[in-house]
This record gives sequence, structure tokens and C-alpha cells, in this order.
Amino acid sequence: MSQQTMSKQKDMELSLITNSVLDNLGFSKKQIMLRSLCIGERFKFIPSFSGFTALIAGSSGEGVPLADSDIDIMNILRDVICVDTGFDNHGELIILGTDYSETAPGYTRVVSISIPDNLLFSPLFHAISVYDTVSRENFLSSEKMRFFTGHNRILLNVHQRNDIKTDINGPSVTLTYSPSLHSDFVDSIYFYGGNYLQKWENRIKINAWPSSEIVNEVSEMEGYIVPIGDKQSDMQSLEWRICYTTAEKKLVSSLSDIQIKAYVLLKMCEAGGRRVKLAA
Repeated sequence: MSQQTMSKQKDMELSLITNSVLDNLGFSKKQIMLRSLCIGERFKFIPSFSGFTALIAGSSGEGVPLADSDIDIMNILRDVICVDTGFDNHGELIILGTDYSETAPGYTRVVSISIPDNLLFSPLFHAISVYDTVSRENFLSSEKMRFFTGHNRILLNVHQRNDIKTDINGPSVTLTYSPSLHSDFVDSIYFYGGNYLQKWENRIKINAWPSSEIVNEVSEMEGYIVPIGDKQSDMQSLEWRICYTTAEKKLVSSLSDIQIKAYVLLKMCEAGGRRVKLAA
């Protein structure tokens, strides 16, 4: 038997062992999809700030949490959307618009387009509105959004559960229920802007994944704007980051069993690298 053949055989044996170990650790595709569903159901009952809808994001939402993974929860404002172009408002939604001028890719400033009469005195939007005398626009401050909703959520949870430890960490509010159970809440707003997903949909594909059906489905999904700006920007306090959490979850769920295990291994390597840096 040649050395090359022996090497290939050892690689195959290692792959089979790795595949078996990941199955035993709960990282087969079937186990991951079931875990994603169960986590979503379980955390529906976490206390949430009034006026928001909860969405499990990150590794936990995908069903591939590691031992040190947080539970990331996006709280999405109800009855509010942000759009790139005009939207016919029938008095039921607060409509916000994007302003990409002088912002880095993936970020936008947000302006008010249409607020129904019954919501004109919404305490949230009055609290986070900033009038710019140069552009004569009312921008929404991501910094004020974090402060306003973050502190209200702290007061709400302290009132309901005095055994919950609550801290503000950047754009998120971290709730610690026990030494081994904690979650990060990040506020967000629905975003419907076609440019990013259209570019992704129309890119040149050289692989069979994702399928054209998945690409079409993902390209029509909603995005979200999160109240955090580009750290390198002078307008950081007025910028919001664009993300596609549900689209990412859909792409992960479309992976094959082998692909999803490769994804888990990459996450393990990334987590191991973080721990090495912290130890150093």
C-alpha cells in the first residue's frame, strides 16, 4: 500500500470518527433543527419589554450553541418598519426611512417618514428623535434608543424578578438568571430594503449551495436595523446596523448534515481561538 493511499485512509477514518463524535455531542442536522425549535419555544416566556416581539438569534437560534454561548434575543418593535423607498401608510404603522449618506456599508441613519396621528406623542420616538439643523431632518438616535429601552427593560425586570441580575453591555441588555443561564436582549426594527439582498441574489454563484429556491426565498425576507453605529464614524450615535437574522437562520437550516457539521467545527475553532486570546 502506497504512502498516499495510507494517508487517504487515515483521513477517511478521522472524518468518520469526527462525524460520530459530533452526532454523540448532539450536532447532527436533525438534532440541531429540533434544538432550534425547542429553544424558540422555551424562551417565548422570558419577560419582554411591552411593545416588542421576541426573536431568538445567534447560535442558539440556529440550534448550534456551544457550552459558553449566550442566548441572544432580538426584541423587534411592533407596528414600526424602516424602508428604502416610499410606503403607502394607512395609519397603522410608523414608517421610517433610510439615509445612507456618509455611512459605511451595512449601516444607515434613520429618519421619520410617517407617524399616525394616534402615535404622534409616542414617548419612545420623542425620546430618541434628534433634529439636525443642517439637513433639517429628524434622525433617530441609536444611542438614545439603547438608553431608553435598556433602562426601561431593567426597571421592568427588576420589578418582576428581584433575583435577575441586569446589566447594559453595548447595544444589549444582559439578564443573568443563574451562573449558567443568561441572555442578551437587543432592540431592533423591521427593515425592508431591496439593495442588499438583490445584490446577494444576483451575485455569480460557483457552487450548488444554496439552491435557487432557497436564494429566492431568502431574497424576499425582512431585515432588521439594530441600534449600534460604526465605531469608526463621527455619526456613530445616529447610525443603525442592518442585519438579516431570519435569513441567516434559513441558510443554516438549508445546510446538509455534513455542511452543518463543518459549520459547527468552524464555530468551535473560533471559540477556541477566543479562549486562547483571553488566556494570553
